[in-house]
Amino acid sequence: MKRRQIYIVAGVLVLVLAIFLSSRLGEEEQEEAPPREEKVYVEVLQVKPDTVQSYVTLTGRVIPRDRIEIFAEVGGIFIDRGTPFKVGYDYRQGEVLVQIDSEEARQRMVSSKSAYMNVLAQVVPDLKIDFPEIYEPWRDYLVNFNVNGSLKPLPKVNSERQQLFLTGRNVYSQYYALKEQETQLGNYIIRAPFAGTLTEVLINEGTLVRVGQKLGEYIKTDVYELEAAISPSELQYLSKGDQVQLQVPNSTARYTGKISRINASIDNETQTVLVYIQVSDPKLKAGMYLTGKVKAQQFEQAVRLPRDVLVNGKSIYVVQDSTAKLQPAQVLKFTSDEVILGGLPEGALVMETSENAAFEGTKVTYQLKR
Repeated sequence: MKRRQIYIVAGVLVLVLAIFLSSRLGEEEQEEAPPREEKVYVEVLQVKPDTVQSYVTLTGRVIPRDRIEIFAEVGGIFIDRGTPFKVGYDYRQGEVLVQIDSEEARQRMVSSKSAYMNVLAQVVPDLKIDFPEIYEPWRDYLVNFNVNGSLKPLPKVNSERQQLFLTGRNVYSQYYALKEQETQLGNYIIRAPFAGTLTEVLINEGTLVRVGQKLGEYIKTDVYELEAAISPSELQYLSKGDQVQLQVPNSTARYTGKISRINASIDNETQTVLVYIQVSDPKLKAGMYLTGKVKAQQFEQAVRLPRDVLVNGKSIYVVQDSTAKLQPAQVLKFTSDEVILGGLPEGALVMETSENAAFEGTKVTYQLKR
């Protein structure tokens, strides 16, 4: 029994001794291990200040310079007149776009002219008696009057008394009423004001057209405009007639335009000014998105860098003695994805990083970005 107790006590002592020795050895190894310093790798841009040209960036969509909405001023049946009234069809200047059945209006016109001819037939004999000096031209006018032709100008009178006489017989009032009817009859045909194409059609041939109804939309396809919004501070660099190089994003397509007009007012909501660049090219289509730029201010001893170099929009990190140093940035101009900075010496290493201000003083290993 005693021998067994001795074995147990001895075993416990051996276990305790082993644990103690193990912990001591671990402490010695930790004390002897050399400290390790974690390396932070960063990419830097080595700057070389020079003259930097800034630009005013213009972006927007192509719109037709000339565009009309087609409305009906008269009512009737929309009839077939040759070229289909469909989206995508091209028309020459003066070609018929829309024709509405005018037979009923034409018959009313003939009837009104016949009634007017009757008025003249009653007035002309009286002129021979009261005003023989103007009888001949008025008689010739009556003889040559054609109810199916267009109205010709009335003969002239020589005195106020003659004019009052004819006015009292309703010669002038009925004449101008007929002229109005002729004008109204001309509204049954709508002609293309310029060479172009239909981009919207809201009615089919053979249907009834109502007065004031919109029929479609027509654009000129050889001249377009790019509508771009810019900051009022950039207006000083733009003038009417300036050339602008335009391009389609992510494409090799290039176009040359010129500034045709500049809005004189500032948009209340966006605080921008609209600028219009006229551009012509057969490949252009309404709605295309284009970008362009115009030369603006030049900066001496400046560098153009990605906007990612900025920390909180006002500072930059430079690497000095393998240490990240945060310093104020001298911002000269922002662009969409770049910033123009001044005040940097030649050869300065600027970090392109998204680190915050807490990165200050960190030891770094840098690599030049190409």
